[in-house]
Amino acid sequence: MRTALWLWLKRTVLWQRMRTVLWQRTRTALWQRTRTVLWQRMRTVLWQRTRTALWQRTRTVL
Repeated sequence: MRTALWLWLKRTVLWQRMRTVLWQRTRTALWQRTRTVLWQRMRTVLWQRTRTALWQRTRTVL
């Protein structure tokens, strides 16, 4: 009886630990992907704005 309970407890603890590790890894991966996507989008927007501003200035000068 005690052995079965001990095994069950050990298995539950291991399962919870594994689940926590998996969740943290997934969260980290998702966060990195989101950050990369956001950074690329922001860079694209900034580049387009800069290009437009430069083009308008050049056109004004000409």
